[in-house]
Amino acid sequence: MNNATLKRKGSPGPKAAGGLRWTILRAADECGVPREAVRRGLRAAGIEPGEDGRYTTRQIFQALHGDLEAERIRETRARAELLEMEADEKRRTLVSMEEVAKLYANALVPIRQHLNALPSECATRANPADPTHARNALAEWVAGVLPKIREAIG
Repeated sequence: MNNATLKRKGSPGPKAAGGLRWTILRAADECGVPREAVRRGLRAAGIEPGEDGRYTTRQIFQALHGDLEAERIRETRARAELLEMEADEKRRTLVSMEEVAKLYANALVPIRQHLNALPSECATRANPADPTHARNALAEWVAGVLPKIREAIG
């Protein structure tokens, strides 16, 4: 077989030393993509043509499909960053039971104290004619409310 029989229609020509060499036009036609897509990919990858003004098959492939290893590394780093961000968020949102108990105590103890003081502090204002009756009614109300609050809090 001679070179004429080896050459396919639309192929870039015989193998040069070191493999096929492609012009942007030939690579675009062969890959079925616009010339500008090849040009952009080569530019983005920082690929310069050889002395003959052509590119290797590997360079064309990299320009059109990216550097697969670099993409895998980028994806791995992105996943690691995401996992780290999720871990940081969990560290910030997870609180120990001791901290929760302290928070509840700091918030609820004063409320309980005010509720327990309510009958004696408000009895005269609630029923000036019979403050004792008012104090007993308010104390009964507080006694009924506190268990409901404890139940609601859990």
